[in-house]
Amino acid sequence: MSGVNKKRIIAFILDMLVIAALVNVCCFAVSENYSPSDLRITYFSSLLLPGIFMIVKVFYNLLFDLVFEGQTLGKLASSILVVESGNDDIPGLRNRIIRSMTKTLSVVLLPISVFLFLSGRGFTIHEKISNSRTIQNNFY
Repeated sequence: MSGVNKKRIIAFILDMLVIAALVNVCCFAVSENYSPSDLRITYFSSLLLPGIFMIVKVFYNLLFDLVFEGQTLGKLASSILVVESGNDDIPGLRNRIIRSMTKTLSVVLLPISVFLFLSGRGFTIHEKISNSRTIQNNFY
């Protein structure tokens, strides 16, 4: 596995930790009975929690893809950068929106996404669809 792909895994984990924290904040705001230490399967946790996760994930991806030109907090910390497949230019607005929306789909299909990433030289569904790739960021 290449160095960039290892950094991508670290960036993914960091981003998921940030998203999990944001989801907890949203859950506290929505429900006064929510407790992250309560492991009971309730209506809230079984139906509302996945919906809140998806909404937070979409907004997190859109915010960072649009404001930070494709770099999430995890990518910034890992010094990796998203560029167009054919060159090293930052993807255009349309491709960044497509990428951020399909990244959420990749998490929903996580077992398939992990298999494709590990077996196909770092292949990801959202990069293929948005015509982008991830490289080492040598500017920071």
